[in-house]
Amino acid sequence: MVLLAVLAGCDTVPRQVLPYVMSDGAGGTDLYLYDLENGSSTQLTRTPKYREYDPAVDPDGKRIVYIAEKMKGQSPSKEQSLYELTVYDLETGDDFEYTSFSARIFSPVWSNDGDSVAYVVERDGKLQIDVRDLTVQGKAATTIGFGS
Repeated sequence: MVLLAVLAGCDTVPRQVLPYVMSDGAGGTDLYLYDLENGSSTQLTRTPKYREYDPAVDPDGKRIVYIAEKMKGQSPSKEQSLYELTVYDLETGDDFEYTSFSARIFSPVWSNDGDSVAYVVERDGKLQIDVRDLTVQGKAATTIGFGS
């Protein structure tokens, strides 16, 4: 791993972690982190009436982007949910909601430099790809593609 980091021009080896979600037993899910270096697992979120999903680690291994679906009613439905693009900072333990939609969002991925996140948004029955620059707060996402 160190050799790969040196060959890639990195000064340090990114933290080797695997984010995953598990049921909270009440209809939602919580975000967990498995640390590959020490073999331990840690629960990162405890959010009743939320379903966290699609976690992805940034290129430096310091942040996780994920989708948090806030369920408004007793049973989840597309009409009653709010979808939030959220970033969890592994160093501080803080999470920050970058945007929220009443439309479903999923599959977030980091840019190579870790400054932006691309994700899929379902708008009017069509899938679109949005890219959000995380270095500028309040800046609107750029839509780069349309689908059916």
